[in-house]
Amino acid sequence: MASHGGGQQARILVVDDDPAILRLVEVGLHREGYAVVTATNGPDALALAQSEAIDLAILDVMMHGMDGLEVCRILRDRPKTANLPIIMLSALSQTKDRIVGLRAGSDEYVSKPIELEELATRVAVLLERTRRLQQTPSPSVAGRVIGCLGVKGGTGATTVLLNVASALAQQWKTVVAVELRAGFGSFALYTKTRPRENLSHLLKLEPGQIDEREVRARLCATLGGFSMLTGPQTLSECRELPVAGVDAIMRVLPRLANVILVDLPPYTGEAAAAAVRACQVIGLVLEPDATSVEAARVTLDLLRSLGMGGRTVGAIVVNRSGLATGLTAHDIRAQLGCEIFGNIPRAGEACLTAQERGGTLVSLRSEHVATTALIEMAGRLAVEPVVGMRW
Repeated sequence: MASHGGGQQARILVVDDDPAILRLVEVGLHREGYAVVTATNGPDALALAQSEAIDLAILDVMMHGMDGLEVCRILRDRPKTANLPIIMLSALSQTKDRIVGLRAGSDEYVSKPIELEELATRVAVLLERTRRLQQTPSPSVAGRVIGCLGVKGGTGATTVLLNVASALAQQWKTVVAVELRAGFGSFALYTKTRPRENLSHLLKLEPGQIDEREVRARLCATLGGFSMLTGPQTLSECRELPVAGVDAIMRVLPRLANVILVDLPPYTGEAAAAAVRACQVIGLVLEPDATSVEAARVTLDLLRSLGMGGRTVGAIVVNRSGLATGLTAHDIRAQLGCEIFGNIPRAGEACLTAQERGGTLVSLRSEHVATTALIEMAGRLAVEPVVGMRW
């Protein structure tokens, strides 16, 4: 029996207006041990998803009336199904068609004609990924909180953080990425997700109301296998971060996952200090040039002023330009007095392509040399002891 947590039989909703394909998928999934419910149109599918306990949905894109893309968007906008795993089926197999499906909110995209073995494998993997995202670590083990801070604009700190999150999720760890931003947050843009609520909604609560349940309710699943709390998405949501609210969130986060990655706010203040003090490790993202290294030196002074005693700090060097004339790791280490957590080679175009598909370089380009560097660094950051500068 194919199960979905606690040994219960996973329940799959299959939607297609072609009776032959509907029957083919239904029989194939039954053979794999899944319980299957079917619908031949969008409205019926939405009604079933709302009234029954569904673990995963398989939607045909091109249906008469309401197509699968619209069904997917509506499912994502409903609280009950906002994080439901969704696989799109389509005879359209061009990259642009896949991108449209992913942007609508699907987790996977399978082209017709359907290979039942491939579909069953994708169903199993997606169910397992979802189970891990929803799994709560043992209360006796606090999750490791890792901060990521760009020393100046344009260093690629957010891209690094999302790729590290994806790398750790591939290592069967539960991972939560958090975007602590007073202004517009780019997590949702980079991952092509449409979170119902974000950090700004959580911070409307009184600090005493911010608990595990409230934070989990604002988490959004990603193609990279991790969940995330995104920053503000509209002008009306942008406001100064309240110190007590940030402090409450940072106290809750270690109870939600094995690893918590925090995109730290790039400015001074008490809210930033509260976030910094909650991190065991902080990675400073910089480029291998004199300007960036000087900005990193100033940032180190700032962290000292925020009370970084006992934390471990290191540099994450991202060679975005690809120039061979930059400072060496030895030069950067000597000037900053801290270790290099990772040295990431140029991967700008590959990262942009991954973002257009709603994924990460790590999840979509396993063969890329930068992926190898990111995975190796992620492993080091997630395991004690990390070698860096301690105060």
